[in-house]
Amino acid sequence: MKLKLSFLKLLNTWRNLRTVTRLTLLLSIPYLIITSYYFFNYKAQEQYLDRWNPSETLIGRIPSNVDHRYSYTWLRSDVPLPVTIVTVQSDSSHYWCTCGYKSLEKYAEVWGYTILHSSIPSTVVSSKLKKYELALSTLSSSSLTVILDCDIFITNPSIPIQRIWDEYAHTETEVLLSRDAHWRMGVPVNSGVVILKGGEFSRNLLSNIIKNSRVKTGPYSSKFNADTLVDQPRLTVELLLSSQLSDPPVSEYEVHDKVTVVSQRVINSFYRYPQSYFSGFHYDPQSSKWRKGDLLAHITGMDVEGRVEAADRFGGGWRLRI
Repeated sequence: MKLKLSFLKLLNTWRNLRTVTRLTLLLSIPYLIITSYYFFNYKAQEQYLDRWNPSETLIGRIPSNVDHRYSYTWLRSDVPLPVTIVTVQSDSSHYWCTCGYKSLEKYAEVWGYTILHSSIPSTVVSSKLKKYELALSTLSSSSLTVILDCDIFITNPSIPIQRIWDEYAHTETEVLLSRDAHWRMGVPVNSGVVILKGGEFSRNLLSNIIKNSRVKTGPYSSKFNADTLVDQPRLTVELLLSSQLSDPPVSEYEVHDKVTVVSQRVINSFYRYPQSYFSGFHYDPQSSKWRKGDLLAHITGMDVEGRVEAADRFGGGWRLRI
């Protein structure tokens, strides 16, 4: 009886509402359902990212059959190489880049690395090329140079660059970089993290990127996001022209005479705030997404709100995640 009376009261209230109010309430129901769905999925996504299996810190080592397909000698050296990290911040108002640099400073302090950091008012194109100019000036056959985008946070400083190089490079390797999250959809590599060792190939590669700049014309002008990105398409094209990259790629790992491509989370884990995974980045594979214990978080492809939220998540630029 009480339930029936409650229902009748609710029905009477509904009848007394204006038509516009009724319509508004009816239209809000799907919105509430969708919002609730996304909210709980965001929470699930966050919980997934924060679960850490230590064995996944450097996932998917070079497959064992690679040694049989290639005659290279794989590095297993305990002799540390000097490391120089190059990064450029073109806009001082980019809070997330400032925070990311703080984490980089701490990381360099832990391992005794040198940082070449340029923070100058600049156009997008010139700032992107500036990091290659700085890297070219530091290349040496007896050291490693790491080119980093400024929107990167070191999240596990216990992993040295040397460990990654020894694990994935062979004796002839001069360039080591990772797949892009959309490597199965026409974007084979990501330029956010590139590790180099000085040699003729790596010097020519950087020189050609600087000289040729953006991919504006030719057969590749409509590929590799050349219409929106600056250095990544050019890097991709130069690797293809030198026969050091396959297009389309066939696996997460790729090994050539001078270039090794690794699975993304080895050196270039993407972190996008959860809402992004239900918009333009829902195609990102799990193998690209930052997990607790990964070397770094690359907070790419988000609006200002998302990047600021990500910067705050990582403790204003430094939170030890080991």
